[in-house]
Amino acid sequence: MALDLVDFLAALSILAKYLFNKVAIFFFDVEFQHYVMAAKALRKVFVSIKGIYYQADVKGETITWIVSHKRGHEPPQDVDLRIMQIFAEYYSVLLGHINIKLYSDNHLVYPPELSVPQLHIETENTEESLCSLAPIIKTTGEIMDEEEDDPEVDALNAISADDPEVVEKSKLEAKSVKKLKNLFKGLKFYLNREVPREDLTFVIRCGGGIVSWDKSLGAGATYQESDNKITHHIIDRPTLTNQRLDRTYIQPQWIFDCFNARTILPAKEYFPGVPCPPHLSPFVEEKEGDYIPEDKVKFLKRIKGEDLDEEEELEEESSEEDMDEDEENSSQQKVVPKRKRDEDEDAGETKKAKTMAVTEGAVEKVDKQRLLQQQNAEERRLGEMMIPKKHKRLYHKIMTSRKKQSQEVKKLQEKKDKLKKKKQQK
Repeated sequence: MALDLVDFLAALSILAKYLFNKVAIFFFDVEFQHYVMAAKALRKVFVSIKGIYYQADVKGETITWIVSHKRGHEPPQDVDLRIMQIFAEYYSVLLGHINIKLYSDNHLVYPPELSVPQLHIETENTEESLCSLAPIIKTTGEIMDEEEDDPEVDALNAISADDPEVVEKSKLEAKSVKKLKNLFKGLKFYLNREVPREDLTFVIRCGGGIVSWDKSLGAGATYQESDNKITHHIIDRPTLTNQRLDRTYIQPQWIFDCFNARTILPAKEYFPGVPCPPHLSPFVEEKEGDYIPEDKVKFLKRIKGEDLDEEEELEEESSEEDMDEDEENSSQQKVVPKRKRDEDEDAGETKKAKTMAVTEGAVEKVDKQRLLQQQNAEERRLGEMMIPKKHKRLYHKIMTSRKKQSQEVKKLQEKKDKLKKKKQQK
């Protein structure tokens, strides 16, 4: 709540005369972002119409906040700005104390200072450089241990250390978080003038990458476009003249999708001028039995490295083969020779005559899976009988909602299958 309000007030320039110190309020948010970048605590990011949603893990606590887009805002007519001033004073003091604690625990100098002085622009202000989020802040001299256990994993282990599933889940999460912290390590990015500079810088720095832009756009630029070590050039326009072969030109969505997928995605779907895949929210987690959209399925396959084009071709070939087989079977059933039918009738009569015979007994095969299903169904039925009357109504409501959800999933799946058939027929 504090971060949301601080970001909102910092974006509204009309409130400057009502607030006691707008610059200080905005700088508290910048300090918190520098801590998140230094600790590499960012976990999820989603770009929506309202703004950009961020989620970070700070000392084992999940914090989610939204940052509005950098654009003009109309002054709100139905909001009492004097009440907003009271909340701004309270949250700014609260956020300042939180920043002091976080910086001291992670061996960072507070107030934040530049670790390396900016020498390429003599008139550059230190506060402006810090607000650009590009430079690295100074530490107290003690080295931060990047290999230490993640608080999320420690929390999972503390809940149930004896459960092997929880332990395995914590190990997988630790590997995923470690990979996320070094996702962009070794990559050097250059931002064009039309892309959102602060937002991309924040995400790239949280993934261990280096970023810069043209020095005429603002403070914080550490290298220029002519640098030969640049690996990725981020632009948001259909074409760009004088493209170089030693770097990859991509759209801004590639950064956010890679961060949410926690892996480097193929850049061919994010080239300039190419329609990007749908930007899916990482905050939506489908449970067992829920409907998963086709775009989400393709995104998951893209993360695993599966080639979607080859799979689609195989599906089309298999569907064509099935259609050919059905046509052949139907034609064979229609045109059956008379002699063959007579032979089949004679064979049927001889089989009827030889039905009386003694055969050796066979061992009955027990279907263990079916027995388990029957046992679980019986246990569920007995459990339903033991539910008290005052709880039965709630139980029936839960079961009816589950049935409705499963029916909706079936309807969506049927619609999806119909659309696929129409596409194949065309």
